[in-house]
This record gives sequence, structure tokens and C-alpha cells, in this order.
Amino acid sequence: MCWDGGKNYGFGDAEKNWTDLHSRGAEINLESDKKSKKSVYCFYRKLLDFRKRSEAVRHGIFEDVTVGDGYFAYTMKLGEESVLVACNFDSPRKISGLPEYGFVFGNYGNERKPNGEYAPFEVAVFVKG
Repeated sequence: MCWDGGKNYGFGDAEKNWTDLHSRGAEINLESDKKSKKSVYCFYRKLLDFRKRSEAVRHGIFEDVTVGDGYFAYTMKLGEESVLVACNFDSPRKISGLPEYGFVFGNYGNERKPNGEYAPFEVAVFVKG
């Protein structure tokens, strides 16, 4: 990923680079990602913050709760804390058979239930309770 939208997208000020730069580097770069609330950078910050606060994510027991194909769902449980993560891998799909948990956050930002239609590459994090 490019660092910023400036000359050579943050990879120095040489007249000629040793490799080609991304054609959309002025648009897609770390600097602009940090400013966007819907960016991959922002989503990973949320994931890391959630991991830091969740004992179940760091030390819990993993259980695969996937019921079909094309997605992956699992729980992490420790004591009374239980976390469910659902990850759709490609095309839109309806996911069913997952336990009911409360929505925490996802990469699409819309509150949702564990079961239902998932957008391409949608990831959602839920907690029990």
C-alpha cells in the first residue's frame, strides 16, 4: 500500500522508482485510509482494540460453528464471555444456523444479526448477552 498521495506516494523523492507504483496510489493510501471511518485501517484498529479488551478472544476456547460453504464462523468462549465472528469469503450469501448473539461491529458498519444475507467479503463480530 502506498503511504500517501504525494510524489511517488511516499516512497521517496527519486525521479525514477525501482518498481512501478500503483495506478490508484493517489486515491488508495495509508494517509487517506487513516482519515476514513470506513477504511480497512479503521476496521483493523477496531479489531485490535476489541482483542485487547476481550479475554475470550485472547485466551478463550475456539469452536468452529460454520454450517455451510463459502464462509467461516467461529466462537471464542472464556467463562461468561462468548464472541462469535462470521466471515463471508466472496459472493453475497445467506448464512443460517448460527447462534443468536448481539452485534458489536463489522467491516460494513451496519448493525445486523448473525443469520441473514451477507455482502461479499463481509465480516461481523458479535457477543453473547
